[in-house]
Formats: sequence, C-alpha cells, structure tokens
Amino acid sequence: MNLRMDDGQGLAFGRGEQGGPGAEDVQIVLVLTQSGTGTNMLDMPKRPTRLMPLCDLVSIFDGLEDIQELEQFWKFSDAQQRTLSPFSRALADLFGTFKDTHGVLVEGAINPTMIALDPHWGSGWRFRSLVEFWASAPACFPDGTLGWHVRRTAKGVVELRSRHDAVMAYSTQVGPCTIQTTVTIEPGLEVEDAKMADMFAQMVIDALHKCSGDLQSEELFQRQQLVLACRIADTGRFDREQSPAPLDNFEKVVLSFRVGAVNPAYVELSLHSAAIQAGLHGALNAAFEARCLREALFACTALLGIDPLQNLEARLAALSNSPARYHLQVVERTIDVPDFADPVVPTPTEYKLARKALAVVMREAGLEPGHYELQEAKVRIDAARESFRLHLEKRLESLDREMLAMACVEQHDGLLLMRRLRETRVHQSRVHQVDYDRLEALSEARKEFESTARNYRYLLEKTVSSTTAGQERITAQLLRELIGLVDWYMVLAGASDVLHNQVDVGGVQIDDQFIPEVFYSETWQEREEEYAHELARIRLGEGIRNADAVEGAAARLLESEELQKAFQADVGFELQKLLQALAVLAQPVSHGLADDLALFYLGEPARIAHTLVQGFEGTTPGEAAAIVSFLTLSGHDIRRLPGKSIDESDVPFWEHSKRLHRYAIRPLIPVGKQVVWGAEHASRSLHIWLSAVRDGVLPADFRWANVQAVVKSIKKSIEDALEYRAVEILKRHTPYVEGGVDFFRRFRSEGFADAGDYDVLAYWPATNTVLYAECKYNQTAHSVKDSRRLRDRMFGLSDEDRDGQYSRIRDRREFLAKNRERMFELLKWPKPAQVPPRDVEVYISRELHYWMVHPPYNVPTKFIRVDALDAWVTSVMRAEES
Repeated sequence: MNLRMDDGQGLAFGRGEQGGPGAEDVQIVLVLTQSGTGTNMLDMPKRPTRLMPLCDLVSIFDGLEDIQELEQFWKFSDAQQRTLSPFSRALADLFGTFKDTHGVLVEGAINPTMIALDPHWGSGWRFRSLVEFWASAPACFPDGTLGWHVRRTAKGVVELRSRHDAVMAYSTQVGPCTIQTTVTIEPGLEVEDAKMADMFAQMVIDALHKCSGDLQSEELFQRQQLVLACRIADTGRFDREQSPAPLDNFEKVVLSFRVGAVNPAYVELSLHSAAIQAGLHGALNAAFEARCLREALFACTALLGIDPLQNLEARLAALSNSPARYHLQVVERTIDVPDFADPVVPTPTEYKLARKALAVVMREAGLEPGHYELQEAKVRIDAARESFRLHLEKRLESLDREMLAMACVEQHDGLLLMRRLRETRVHQSRVHQVDYDRLEALSEARKEFESTARNYRYLLEKTVSSTTAGQERITAQLLRELIGLVDWYMVLAGASDVLHNQVDVGGVQIDDQFIPEVFYSETWQEREEEYAHELARIRLGEGIRNADAVEGAAARLLESEELQKAFQADVGFELQKLLQALAVLAQPVSHGLADDLALFYLGEPARIAHTLVQGFEGTTPGEAAAIVSFLTLSGHDIRRLPGKSIDESDVPFWEHSKRLHRYAIRPLIPVGKQVVWGAEHASRSLHIWLSAVRDGVLPADFRWANVQAVVKSIKKSIEDALEYRAVEILKRHTPYVEGGVDFFRRFRSEGFADAGDYDVLAYWPATNTVLYAECKYNQTAHSVKDSRRLRDRMFGLSDEDRDGQYSRIRDRREFLAKNRERMFELLKWPKPAQVPPRDVEVYISRELHYWMVHPPYNVPTKFIRVDALDAWVTSVMRAEES
C-alpha cells in the first residue's frame, strides 16, 4: 500500500523483509474542519474509515493513554450505536462516557432499548481531566509540548512521562526558574544504566527542591526554564558482573557536558554510571546527592557563561549531612527470576464485565432484587456462587488447558516476584528517608499482589484438575477476563464462608439490574485495615526483637537423625533432600536446568531427578524420582479430600490442612510429558515446608505416623520455650518473676480455689503493678474456617464458656483480685508502695492473629507477640514511672 502526502513524500506499507505494518494495520481518520456555523451535509464514509470533527480529535487524542485505547473506544462506540439516542452520538460525549464507565456503559443484566447520554458528558469529562492535569503540571514542559503524563509527588516534585517518546522527566521550581531533568531510554541502553541515569535525575531535582530557598536568587535561576538531559557516557557503563567500586575511584560523576543545539537552556550531561552506583551503594547520608548537584550546577554555569555559585559546598553542607534519601544495596541473587515483571492483572473494565456476567447469571438463576441479610443472604449467595461456578467452567472448556496452566504459573510467579521486590524495597528504605508511609506501602503490596496471586492459584488448580481440553489460545486479554471472573467468584465464596462460620454479620444487596453488592458490618473494613496495618508493622520489624522469637531451630532440624529417619520410613526420602530439590527448582539456571532467567521453566521429570542425583551426594535415583513425583501436583487428587470417596464439586480452597494436593506445597505442574514451574513459587514452597516442620506442624494433614510423632515433639518443645522466653524477657525489667505458678497445688494448706497456673507472673513493687500472662502457641489460621476455630478455641462463646481459653484467664483475673496481698506474701515478694494497685493481663503468642487485634467481645487483655514483649514492657513501665 502506497500513499502520497501533501508535500510529495511517499509512505509505503507492506509485509516485506522489513516486517513493518501492513495495509490491514492502517486506519484512516477523516478530520472535519469547519470554517463557519452553517449547516452542511456529507456522506458518511464506510468503515473502517472514521470521521471526526477537529475539536473532538483534540479532546479524544489528548485523553488517550495509548493507541490501543483508541481501538477499544471504536469498539465501544460501535457497540452503542443501536441503542443510543440520535442526540447522544457526539464523539466527545461518547469518549467521556467511555472513560468514565471504563468501557462498560450497561453494567447490569438488563439491556435497555434506548440510552440517552448527558449532552454535557464530554465537556464535563474534558474539564475534569484538564483541571487534574493543570493542577499538577509544571510552569513549562521539557520539550515545549503538552504531550506528557504528569504526577505531583508528596515531596513537591513533578514527575513527567512523555506520551510520544521513551522519556522520563522530573521538575521543580527554583525561584522564577522551572528546572527539569530528563532521561531518554535510548536503543541499546542497558536496564542498569537507565536506572543509574534515572537516579541521578531524581537526586538533582530532589536536592534542588530542598535547597531552592537558598539558591533562588542566583543568576543561574533568573530564567524561565533550565533542562538537564541526563545520558550515560559510553566510557562509564555499568558492569553487572563486578561489585561496586569505592567512590574514591571516580574523579567525576558528570564526565562531560554541552549545550543543546537549538535551545541554550538545554544542557546535556554525560554521566558515569558506575560512579553513580558507587556513590549510592550503602549511602548513609546525602553527601553524594550534594555532590551530584554541585557537578550539575557547575556544568550549567560553565556552559551558560555564568560565574560559579559562591561557597556552594558550604551552602550544601546541611544537605550533605542529612540522612540519605537515595540508597542502593547489592544483594546476591538467590532465586532465578528476572529483575522485573509486569504481571497481567484485570483492569476496571474486566472487573465490571465480570460483574455484568454475574448479574446475568443471577437473573437467569431466578434471584430477585432486594436486600438480604444473614441466612437469607447466604441462600442467595450460595445459589449465585454455584451458577457462576458453572459459568466459569463453561468458559474454560474451550481453552487450551496446557497453555493456560503455563500462563497461570508465569503470571503467579510474576505477582510473587513483584510483591517480594516491593517489600524488599520498603525494608531497605529504613536506612534512608522516604516520602511515603512504609506501613501503608507494605499493606498495599500485600493487597495489590496477593489477592490476584490467589486468583491465579485457584485458576491453575481448576485447570489442572479439569478433564476438558479446548483449542482456544491464551492471550493477555483472556487472562484478564478469567481473573476478573474468578475474583467475583471469590467475593461470593468469601461472603458465604463468612456467613456460614459466623465470623461477621453481612448480606447482599441485589439492585434492579441484578448487580450484587456484598456487605458486612459497618466496622468490617476498618478492622481488616487495622489488622493489615499491624501485620505490616511486624514485617517491618517495629518493636520486634528477633532474638526473642520462639521457633524451632532450622539448622538442628535438618541435622536431626530422628526426623530424617521418620521421613525416610513414611515418605521414602528425607526432608533435607526434599528441601534440596526445592532449592534446585528455585535456581534452575544455576543448576543447569535452563539457560536464561524466566518466570516459568519447562523440564522433563527425569532430567530434574538426574540433576538432584548429580548435585547432592547420597541422593539415589529412586529417591530423586520419588521427590519429583511427590512435588508434582496431581490433577486427579486436587478435588479429593482425605477420608472422602468422592471429589468436591470445586477446588476445595475453603480448606487448608486437609488439602494434600495444592499448588502451595507441590510446585511442579504436569504439561504433557514435561512439568512447568516457577522459581519464585518454588522458593516459597521451600519456605512453607521448612517453616512448617520447624514450627511443629506439617503443611497438610499427611498421615505419616513416624513424622507426626517427631513433629508433635517439636511443637511441645516450642510451647514450653514460649513460657521460658516470656519469663526471661520479664526478668530484664524486674527480679520478681515466676513461671508456672499454680497456687492451688503449690499452697494446698491455703485452701485456694483451683484457678489453674499463671504461666508468667511479674511484679513491680515501686508502682504496685502485677503482670500476669497466658502463653499460648496457636497455629496460624489459613482460611475462614480456621479463623472461626481459632476464635472458638481462644474465646469460646463468652468468657464463661469452658471450651475457650479465656474462661481460665477470667478465673485467674478473679483469683488475683481476691488474693493479691496473700500472693505477695507466699512468693516472698516485698510489699508494694502506697500507690493504687494496677493489674495487667497479657496474652502472649508466637504470632499475632486476627482475633488478638479484634477480640469477639470486650476483654481487658493486651495481646502481644513474644518478640514484641520487651519493647512493650519498656514502654508500659516508662509510662508508669512518668
């Protein structure tokens, strides 16, 4: 296809050796310009040619995220033509509707015969988008055009991303001058070099922002704009094979500089990538950031013929001595995965389409609109859940099962990787300043990646356990569709489980379009967020003393001859060899199973077994084959729970320990004669197996008599160690500490009532404070059913329910209130000071469970992890003394 332009130049499209776009890739848009307000008529062009008024062209193209979004808009526009009122077909109004509704105009099950749009929808959307853009936009842009995505950060710096080039920019204001740094991702630029250039650009703008008050009167900044283009010099490239060199080895960070050919306020800086890495590696203060700013400003003054800034080093001394805001740390790769992943996740469009599909299913199932709570709601939710499950399974029937399984493994690994990278970045940020809330960042990482990873796990297990196989190929758009459907299915399943297990009150609202809205109690969301915040605080290590943690010794565990013999007798191989196999799967490139880093790997079971034999002395071919077989997820067993003779109707994700075949602990997925796995997930499986046995449990209810006996002994030793550790911690704060005090049995002549034993009893005479602690090792709840069982075990139905631990705590509380002074005498503790008495009730556990943050009824108890006890006692005693 050949076109001739107005200026006489030609434009050719074809499928020749160049491999460029073909004629079918060309779309023609006729732009209608109007020179007057009179009425004119013209014939509409035939598709695929499009007609667009000039004003609509400006609005639409200015609002596009990318060219693919234009394709989506045309499909949206074409789909609405039959139902739209003749007065609701203006392209700008349609585009505003498309953007605001995420491409789903009719959200429910009922399709109207005619739709009238707000005639101001387009102008309203355009106004809002422009207000948002200009609220964040800098006074001027790096290239003089408005073709940028803008975002104003919390620290006041504006981040810009070009809409038409691979360019990032950062902008701040110094007096009347808008100063900006740009980074261009050029062909052939290595990822590490691009990162270093980007870090330099951010540091310079960030430092200028902090020092703007002192520098704004300088001659350099008495201009409208100054742009610093940051590029990596050919002689200063990053070498990923070498460790960071000392910063003293580099004389300069800015190796050379020149003025732009067109704009004298455009300065090109050639940077030494390795010097930037050296300066940021292990940085404790902002001295390197100040150095980068000094070198950048020197380049600007030299090129523009301006006297250098006087006493600049002294003026930047405060910046140099402040805590570092940018920091790099080189870590050894322990898992063979890429440095970055871009997992496929649903957009709001896919979620809305999935909800629309659910509304259709609910209508077809005969459910009526209304407000339903508790049991009424559960009946309807279960009916909708079952119908939607069948809808999902029907959609899966036509898909290539093996391709879908590989895609799920890949995307699941990508999500796990991105969560780990995000959390690692937050943990590393503790050595330098940041502008975000670290706890919020950890909570968001868990919410953003873990829920979608859960949906991919369900889809994978459903695919592997399926007996149907189609031919439809798997695309990114198809994955978004499927995960959107799975997500809504999980919403229904979660609501049903919550109501069934009476974890919270709730229900469902079905509107007149059959769109469901699941709801819980008014405080449900707040409680969930508070618990997530507490978990994030623990993961960040706030108030945690790692040395006080109570857990089994992993090193001794692997050397335990008793445990290894038990595994050998029950399973046919030792635990240590199972963990070694998982380590190989986590590092397939390092062990020769693959050549390049990837998010999923394919291999033959025999080759993996051979690698185990060759890599680990003492592993026999029979053991290696047994391990590979054990780690392979069996499609026939996924839906079969132990002790049952029939399969479940669905993947039994509502169970945890009873699921002997689940992806979490068996990371190999059969694909034809091969198996597929993800290295990131294999590493997580290794951690699950090791930490479970270390903590005195198995990751599932395997009926291994010999192993169970050893594991139970580990659990008993941890339970005993929990009390010993609590006593040890409290003795750091007071000498008056007793463990395992049973006044009924120890002092029988006193005739005390049997209140059981105080696991720990501590006393501070100066403040007349008694702390009594209940130490319990409760296993983690992995499902709603587990959570309910844990709640009942801890609290019972009330503090008088003898089936709950809390009834015993209540007994000891009443015993202390009645016999306080006599207890001091019997334990030979000194008399308290003449101050009001204070009794502190504490529940100490290895982990923080949901019900410890939100007890089912009001209790006076403080719930604490044992490794947070020291910090908590310190803060409480200080408060008492003050």
